[in-house]
Amino acid sequence: MGSQFGYHGFEDGISKLKQVTGRDHHSIQCYIIGLIAGAVPRQFLVTICALIDFRYRTQAPIHSDQSLAQLAEVLQLFHDNKHSIVLASVRDSWEIPKLELLQSVASSIQSLGPMMQWSTNATEHAHVQEIKIPARLSNNQNYYEQIARYLDWSDKCFHFDVATHIETCDQQIPSPDNEDLDSDWEDVESTPMPPRCLNT
Repeated sequence: MGSQFGYHGFEDGISKLKQVTGRDHHSIQCYIIGLIAGAVPRQFLVTICALIDFRYRTQAPIHSDQSLAQLAEVLQLFHDNKHSIVLASVRDSWEIPKLELLQSVASSIQSLGPMMQWSTNATEHAHVQEIKIPARLSNNQNYYEQIARYLDWSDKCFHFDVATHIETCDQQIPSPDNEDLDSDWEDVESTPMPPRCLNT
């Protein structure tokens, strides 16, 4: 059987997930409506749709007064129907601190701008580059020491590549008495950076 793309199977169900990544959230959101449709009451489905719609609307790169009003409507739709999830015995109550934060999303967007600028993608990427990749390359012995050595080696490779690029550019610098100075500088500026000695 070929690989499936866009779907992720959760063998133990999603209620037991503890450390859920954004990728897991995305996988669940792609097909949760199709999975629960027909198996849950209509209001239950409306509640889940409203939450997913709210999440996607908050990620818009630009917001207007109209889009913020629609965001508030979707949130109100969630609140109007969330009791159906309690009635279905999925949750006992709605005392969830993060749920309280949803009330302030529209006002935060209005005063601070779109939510995309507050993304954690950059720090997650840095964590992968600085911790996870070195950890995978280690033998799990002296974990911190091996990561430190890897990062030191990576830094030295980067500085070596920069130094060799500068040296290459210095050798191509035209003499000041050359009349064709502009075209020579264009050649230097278009010289590609050498590939890093570290392929990550």
